[in-house]
Amino acid sequence: MKPRAAALILCAILLATPLVLGQDQDPKAVAKSLKKALKANDVAGATAAIRELVVVNDGEAVAILVKTLASIDPKTHAQLYWLTIHSTCCVTHPGALQQLAELIVKNKKKPFARDLVSSLHTNLTEGVPSALAVLIEEGSVEMQVIALEHLAEFGQPASVEIALQGWESAKNELIERKCHQTLIELTGRDLGPAADLWRGWWDANRPEELPTREQREEAEATGTAVDLLDRTRTGEYERLKKAKLVVLAGRPCMRDEYDHNLDKIDQLLASMQIPSQVIRKDEIEKPGFRFPDGTIAVLANCTHWRGHCGCNKCVGVGTGSMRLAASCGDCNVHVTCHGELSQAGLDVIRDFVQRGGYLFTEDWAMGDIVERVWPTFLEGGTPLPGGVTEITPRPGAAAHPYLRRVFHNAEGGAGATRVREYTPRSWKIDTDSPKIGVKDPNAVQVLIESDTVGPVALTFTPARVKAKKGEFEQDRTKMQGGRVLHVLSHFGEQEAPADELTIQNLLLNFLIEASERSLQK
Repeated sequence: MKPRAAALILCAILLATPLVLGQDQDPKAVAKSLKKALKANDVAGATAAIRELVVVNDGEAVAILVKTLASIDPKTHAQLYWLTIHSTCCVTHPGALQQLAELIVKNKKKPFARDLVSSLHTNLTEGVPSALAVLIEEGSVEMQVIALEHLAEFGQPASVEIALQGWESAKNELIERKCHQTLIELTGRDLGPAADLWRGWWDANRPEELPTREQREEAEATGTAVDLLDRTRTGEYERLKKAKLVVLAGRPCMRDEYDHNLDKIDQLLASMQIPSQVIRKDEIEKPGFRFPDGTIAVLANCTHWRGHCGCNKCVGVGTGSMRLAASCGDCNVHVTCHGELSQAGLDVIRDFVQRGGYLFTEDWAMGDIVERVWPTFLEGGTPLPGGVTEITPRPGAAAHPYLRRVFHNAEGGAGATRVREYTPRSWKIDTDSPKIGVKDPNAVQVLIESDTVGPVALTFTPARVKAKKGEFEQDRTKMQGGRVLHVLSHFGEQEAPADELTIQNLLLNFLIEASERSLQK
């Protein structure tokens, strides 16, 4: 079992046991045991100590856990790092949660603090809103955004008051808009973008209860990630449904029975009730081609682009796979087909992203598009053997806006009073998928990785716009240039429904950002 997955399973076991306020545990004694276990690289001993501290469930225990986090190198002790992250966010006592929020703010420039804020999303106990109030008031911008989205799940009057206070003290337009959006989601009404109007209404009409999500909307099930959207993303999804998206498909193959498209993203979007237009590679290669006006994102199917035989009787030899065959076996005719984009098509893609467009690519598109258009950022490595691999966020990236709800169970909702289980996730990697090589780690943000295959999802801005060190730019009115998101897996291939939702949510978050930015133009 891989270390990160083991950590998540250990945390899941911890969550399965009710946490009660410890009466006999001495946090200082447990801290000594934990320090000793870490020094000896005793995973079992450290795990037992971490569990005891969570059971103690007070501010002192939280302080010890956070201090421990600061001393753990996630590159060499990934299991203990993620176990400590998720276990720390399992505390339920209001005082412990308050202490956690204050320590997150104190360490807000450190990667582990961002991962803690993301993991706190699994906690739906009654003391969380007060902790979120601290993050909204004093956290970094990205922490404020995540905290406001989490707050929208607590459908109670206190949440409205916290959002209003956050709006009244906001220091930038992004947080003002997020507070406004959170209030809309909590109350089911929109009084406009003026905090004073909301304050006057709330002080005069404060109800004892807020409408539930079920009372406010009855959406038709789609069988996709959109059925489980939280309050905040529901509104963003509705706006996305009006956006213009293009799915870039493979060119026709000489073998009529062979489809160059190894994925069909347009069908997934249709299931999500998101319209799209399919355009083939050969169409964008025509002189003067530009994507339709208003297109916010291009989603490139993984396609068969390498040379292969187009003879209907061909049986590939040398590789065991027709799709990668360089010569025929059972016929005397060899007609080589090529499905790669021409330079003209690559120029269209480059121009689209330079003008602010968003590009989503998967698997073999690394060799066909990404490394040919942006060779200084990424490269495709050796072909992988394929199989199912366990995945986790890159340490420090869990708070990235593209990972919203990617690793969190969707169960629960407004008013829930429990801690949601944080479970391992896996992706299926196809045979011959190219290992992703990051050539410029300062420009490329790895989002998700695997112990066995390395990066499996990453993003970059070709314009190389500099952001504050350690913090992701989330103000969509200040972003510049387009974005590229590349994943190593496919849609519709995951073994478990929860794993399929991870890659769907990743795409949704990417498209929501593209949609929101287009509205600011």
